[in-house]
Formats: sequence, structure tokens, C-alpha cells
Amino acid sequence: MTVPQYRIFFDTSAYIAALISPKGAAGELIRLVEVGMLKMVVSH
Repeated sequence: MTVPQYRIFFDTSAYIAALISPKGAAGELIRLVEVGMLKMVVSH
């Protein structure tokens, strides 16, 4: 069974929240990107 890969938009506040609390929701989203379950989308 394949897992659908969702694209999630990340802004600066998500990165800051992940740095402050790596075990919080934003940190978990970053971890899911690292393991390939989510695809990170950022703005230029």
C-alpha cells in the first residue's frame, strides 16, 4: 500500500516553532518531511 505524499506549505513561523519546541506539532511536521511522508513547499 502506498502512502499519499501531501504537500505542506511552511513559513518562517513553522521553522521557529520547530526550533523552540522540536517535539511539538511543527517539529513533528519537519520530522515527517525528513522521513519522506510529507513534501515541503516554501515561497521564494
